[in-house]
Order: sequence, then structure tokens, then C-alpha cells
Amino acid sequence: FFFQAEDGIRDAQESRGLGDVYKRQEEEQQKNVAEVIQNTKNQLLNPYYNDINVDIFNPIIIMKPTPDSDEWIEVQLGRILIVNKQEKNEQRLLKAGKKVFSYLPELTKIPCDAYEITFFDMSFKLVRRGQKFNMSQPIRFNLRIEMTSLSRLEDLYKDLRIDYTTVIKGRLQPIMLTVSKADFVLIMKFINFNITYDDGQDRL
Repeated sequence: FFFQAEDGIRDAQESRGLGDVYKRQEEEQQKNVAEVIQNTKNQLLNPYYNDINVDIFNPIIIMKPTPDSDEWIEVQLGRILIVNKQEKNEQRLLKAGKKVFSYLPELTKIPCDAYEITFFDMSFKLVRRGQKFNMSQPIRFNLRIEMTSLSRLEDLYKDLRIDYTTVIKGRLQPIMLTVSKADFVLIMKFINFNITYDDGQDRL
């Protein structure tokens, strides 16, 4: 049989039966599923990666009790190294059904970005009338931040759960400060000034 087009022109092609329509829909659905699976495989095998390697030497933080003070505390941050690397984490896969695994055996190892921030030879110094005094021994501090680079796959796969938590771990050696009574008073002045001082920046 024939059908009438919306513009009034008769289509000379015979209409397809419902079986053909369902078959075409099924083929399109299978094609979409195959594309989703392939995209997921690409994420697992070739994940997006940020290549970071930053080396910063001796930035200094100056902490004064008042802007015009002739004595202050310097935090010398020493050398700061920021790098990242790509890792595979087996602990982040919380749940995966057999059907999902049959499609994606690569799920056993979830790609993650691991950022390492390390402070070498960080120290505290007291500056009083132009002279510097050591308040601490060199300090080393390490911060590690791990996060997965995968998109939210649970929206695509029913029987799948992945741990997307950002994991932050830090290591800091014991800090020994040598502080006199006058140094302690200076530190308290600095803290009080920074708590009570209004620089007006929040009204810009």
C-alpha cells in the first residue's frame, strides 16, 4: 500500500512493515551500545592525561604583625616540585556484573591521575631589625592527590560501581621550632593583626 506525505505528494515507495521498523530500531540500538562500549574501552586503555612537571625555587611568605613593622616571620618554602603520573588502581572497582565484565574486561584496573607536591627544605626564619634568625630546621612536606580520570560510567552501565573519591594523603616530618618569649609575642601580634585587619578586598 501507499501513504500520503504531509506535503500532499504521494510517495511511490511502498511503506515498510512493523517488522522492518523494529529491526531497524534494534540495529540502531546495537550500534549505539557498541559505540558506548568502544568509547569506554578508549577511556580505560588510553585515558586523558595531564603531563605536569613544575619546579619552583625558594618562594617566600612574609608575615608581619603590621604593614610597617621592622620585624616579621619568613616562611621560606625552599624547593617545590609538582609532578603527576598515571596509575592503574585495582581498588576503585567496587562492583561489576558479569555482563559488564564480558564487554569490558579492562575494568579490573581503573586509570587514575596521581599528583605529587613536595616541599624540600622549607623553614621558618625570624627577621628583626634586618637580621635573620633560624626558628626551625629544614622541613620536608609531601602531599599526594589521586583522582580517577574516568567519566561517570554508572549512567551507562547498570551493574557497575566505581569509587570516584579524590584521595588526599600528606606526610610531614616533626617540626621543631625555637621560639623565645619575644618571638612568641611577635607571633601572637601577627595572628591578632590578620584576624582583625580589614583590607576591604571583599568589597571590591
